[in-house]
Amino acid sequence: MNILLLTPGINKEFNDNYYAYKYIAEKNHRILAISNIENILKGAGVEPSPEVEFDGNISIHRVFKTLKEQRSCYPAIKKYNVIKKIVKKFDPDIIFCENSINMPVAVRIKKDFHIPIVLRLEFLFDWDSPYGIIGHQRFIKNKITGDALGKIIGFLCWRWLLRHSDEIISHYPGDRNKAIGSSRHPRQAIYIPWPGKELVFGEKIERHQGRALFIGSFDAHKNFHEFKKVLPELFSRTPVKEFYFVGTGYYSYIVDELRKTFSNRIKYVKTMPRDECLRLIKSSYFCYSPAVRGGWGFIGDAWAMKTPLVTTCNHYEFNDDIDSIVANDESIVERINRLYNDTSYYEKIAIGGYKRFQDNHRAEKVGESYLDVCSKALKG
Repeated sequence: MNILLLTPGINKEFNDNYYAYKYIAEKNHRILAISNIENILKGAGVEPSPEVEFDGNISIHRVFKTLKEQRSCYPAIKKYNVIKKIVKKFDPDIIFCENSINMPVAVRIKKDFHIPIVLRLEFLFDWDSPYGIIGHQRFIKNKITGDALGKIIGFLCWRWLLRHSDEIISHYPGDRNKAIGSSRHPRQAIYIPWPGKELVFGEKIERHQGRALFIGSFDAHKNFHEFKKVLPELFSRTPVKEFYFVGTGYYSYIVDELRKTFSNRIKYVKTMPRDECLRLIKSSYFCYSPAVRGGWGFIGDAWAMKTPLVTTCNHYEFNDDIDSIVANDESIVERINRLYNDTSYYEKIAIGGYKRFQDNHRAEKVGESYLDVCSKALKG
């Protein structure tokens, strides 16, 4: 199978999904990836990559200079002739489109080459939470119209995506078996867990008992105001001595405020390659995320590194006391202290998360699921 991959970023040093595609390529399928030069690191930083790169059966052409250029409709279409020439030489059987931003180009390729589109999304459209599919919550939502504008834009975007895609994958477990399409043409979304890759270190990594951390973008859905409430409690009432933030985004000002208050107890790194992030996770005592959606790469990496995950919002079907700790403002101090005081409990959460990663999130397992969906789309 020749798979045309349209992706916002692909680099084995930085991206979770790369290893799922690597698995597919190692099964004797060919992948042509169209992307941009600036690839997103863990924590939403940017690292330039070569314009053309080859890795076995994966060939990468970074036609766009920036992610902004790729996601903007006019510049993307303006470069279509360049993309079409590369695609024609590759002779794809199917389009695997990551993210709705690549759909304008995907639709043109579909019409020119008469091949199906598999669209991979983090979330399907949801009337109650329209920003999962369109983003830009901070700019669209306002005091006057509330979520009304987001719902209208999201619905129109969703209708267009449904019309032009042949199969749709969602990485959100709440979308499992969700009916999509119309009464005349009913369809079902396909849920596939977010992929990750376990990194085995050559040396033993010692855990810093006083260290906890968060990695990810500093966006609205990461619920950063929660850190202002929780971290003072952790520093004063638990053995936590330092908290690491890795990332960038609008809410970095909250990290700055915390640094002013707690000085060197707050460690802040804007960007970090994947292997260094995994090493930091492995050396930390636990990971903490107050996010209300997303952040799956960080979650999966915590599980893969056998580092207990503490959350204050169950947005990912967490199993409390099994694969993670689902706390609230009142219980979080007590729950974290138990991690420190009960070794068997710590091991239980760590192993439970690792088992969930092995059962659901391994890149090889996710890659096999991607292949199944592509085969289904080709059969029509």
